[in-house]
Amino acid sequence: MNIKYTDHLYKELCDLAEQLKIKVVKDKGNFKGGACLLKNESTIVVNHNYPYETRIINLAECLLDVDFDKINLSKKLKFFFEEIQLRKK
Repeated sequence: MNIKYTDHLYKELCDLAEQLKIKVVKDKGNFKGGACLLKNESTIVVNHNYPYETRIINLAECLLDVDFDKINLSKKLKFFFEEIQLRKK
């Protein structure tokens, strides 16, 4: 299966974060982005100055730390997260 870095995939990841009660902040600026805890709320910051593929990968890498056993992921997302895990190694 070939992963395409599309707007649809980006929205799926944002929806997944919302299901997991993780706030996604999308902004532009001079920062890399990533996961953090802000006022006891899990937050992922995404930099919209970065290319689309980079934004999707950064968002996915932040979501890797989550326990997906509680969520019903599509085959496409399962495959995508497996690919991201392989890249991180």
